[in-house]
Amino acid sequence: MNIAIDIDDTLTNSFDYFIPYVAEFFCTSEKSLKKKNISYCNFQQEWKEDEIKFCQSYFDKVVESTPFKNNAAKIVQKLHTLGHKIVIITGRNNTLYTDPYSTTKKELEKGNIIYDRLICIR
Repeated sequence: MNIAIDIDDTLTNSFDYFIPYVAEFFCTSEKSLKKKNISYCNFQQEWKEDEIKFCQSYFDKVVESTPFKNNAAKIVQKLHTLGHKIVIITGRNNTLYTDPYSTTKKELEKGNIIYDRLICIR
């Protein structure tokens, strides 16, 4: 069986990891972001026009160090050992990254995530 798995906030805790960078870029505090429960789906409207600029400023530099959830590598390995093909699929693209494939491959390698195929789309 082919099993497709997303990365951001599925295998990783990416939004929590990015809070300090969001705070820095938008000149606010981490405490304020957490209090307002800022996330991908409710980014402040006045920040929307700079969201791509934020991504371009940080993603290539920091994404490969995003922490993986506990046991993510172990569970993916188990699925692979059972004979399943692991397809990592993500919305990462050339608008937000210089090279989404390279950055993502480095991140997956650091997290010890094995896979048979990587698809970056959007």
